[in-house]
Amino acid sequence: MRRIGRWLLALGCVVVLARAPQALATEWLYTVRPGDTLWDVSETYLIDIGYWQRLQTLNRVADPQNLPPGSRLRIPVEWMRIKPAPARIMAVEGEATVQSADGQHQTAAVADMEIEPGDEVTTAADSSVSLEFADGSTLRVAAESRVVLDILSVAGGNAFADTRLRLLKGSTTMKARALRTSGSRTEIRTPAALSAVRGTDFRVGVLEANEAMRTEVLSGQVAVSARAKTVAIAAGFGTVVDLGAPPRPPRPLLPAPALTDVPAVLERVPVRIRVAEVKGATAYRLEIARDAAFTQVVAERVAPTPSITGPDLADGPYFLRVRAIDALGQEGLDATREFVLNARPEPPFPLEPNEGGVAPDGLPQFRWSEPDEAAAYRFQLAAGDDFAAPLVAADHLSEARFAVTDALPPGTYRWRVATIDKRGEEGPFSDPQRLRVPQPGPVPEQPDLSDEAMVIRWPAGLAGDRFRFQMARDNAFTDVVVDRETTEPSIKLERPEGGVVFIRVQTIDAAGEASAFSAPQRIELPSDPLWLISVPILSVLLALILL
Repeated sequence: MRRIGRWLLALGCVVVLARAPQALATEWLYTVRPGDTLWDVSETYLIDIGYWQRLQTLNRVADPQNLPPGSRLRIPVEWMRIKPAPARIMAVEGEATVQSADGQHQTAAVADMEIEPGDEVTTAADSSVSLEFADGSTLRVAAESRVVLDILSVAGGNAFADTRLRLLKGSTTMKARALRTSGSRTEIRTPAALSAVRGTDFRVGVLEANEAMRTEVLSGQVAVSARAKTVAIAAGFGTVVDLGAPPRPPRPLLPAPALTDVPAVLERVPVRIRVAEVKGATAYRLEIARDAAFTQVVAERVAPTPSITGPDLADGPYFLRVRAIDALGQEGLDATREFVLNARPEPPFPLEPNEGGVAPDGLPQFRWSEPDEAAAYRFQLAAGDDFAAPLVAADHLSEARFAVTDALPPGTYRWRVATIDKRGEEGPFSDPQRLRVPQPGPVPEQPDLSDEAMVIRWPAGLAGDRFRFQMARDNAFTDVVVDRETTEPSIKLERPEGGVVFIRVQTIDAAGEASAFSAPQRIELPSDPLWLISVPILSVLLALILL
């Protein structure tokens, strides 16, 4: 019962609005041409030639055979001969259908198809249809929308056009041609309200949550009517009409978001766009088209943040349009720009070294994935972030690897790789990966030896530094006997047995970044002094025993 009541409210709105257009314009002003007579005008434009007498009376014409050229005749619209004027599909992107007025036939929408009065156009996700009407006006039906073209007619040699649509779901953008006669009308009706225009660029949408109607005017003026109230909406303003309620007062559209951070060339799919945040926005709408007029929209997305992910498009030139959406669902002014998508062949995935990897010896080994379409690779290594003059630029590598032959000095580097496919096409580079060649650790001094201990010192580091000390029996440090961390630039150990050992030190800074180990140092430790004293004593004791 509640649902029936809601639709009765909507029906009441429609009935009121159905009468409203009669007040918009009731007459056509015809400009007399040389040689015109009332009979000629009546035969050409009116329902019947017999209407010439009514025309004579209305315009107080003294001589129906001699009309002054340039003078104007008032012709009531209801006297005019009206003929159907099918709309034409200009472009279709994705999937869309056209259902006949009697509901008996449904066909796929295609370019140049004629849309008859009463037909319904439905678009699927990521789809759109652009229509052109007899007077040159155009309508874009956005994704996931339903539009019924109730009346499509012309009169007066196409001087008068009557275009009336019903938007049942989704949204539309209309560019209505400036009306040449006062009798023309263009209307878009929704369950909540009606928008009537006279030469303008505007949008109408049905909000899915509550079936409210939103209208945004980009140029010209729109009259929005509901519940016996009409509100004039000027360019740069809009309104939202709740179901069963009169139009809200006009409110300014949100400004167009800045697109300064959107590059002219995008190199990744799916397309990701980030725009400047707009104050008062709760969402953002993105549209991508093949043409500047946006008749061929290939993608449409709504996102709650200014970072918007689009679809996986084919490479090529495109046009981008983004606008902010406020808390009522009203959409703001458009920001547009061109861009080129150049994402293929897609780059490999960098494998080694990984992001932030360390090459202590300055001789990193690079490795990456092997895309199916790859025939060769391009490799670049740069100091810092500047690839304008890379340190290494290797083209047409046959294997998915690269080795540096000369040790890199300490510093931060970036590396990236690109694919060359079997046709010789070069794709974009991968995202740069950071690589660090650390400074070598501090060089330890010669140890201080005592009878019981060994102390090793090295230069102090910066505040917050700590150190890792290692001692091993071999130069390759495969047989490590001491591995400790300390915050002091020294370490105290029990005096080891005599022999050869190797030591090295590594610095770890406050952020946890580790340097390379210092070069191994060889230390030859003397034998234990107690052992040296015990040798002659044992010799004497042995001699006494033998005696």
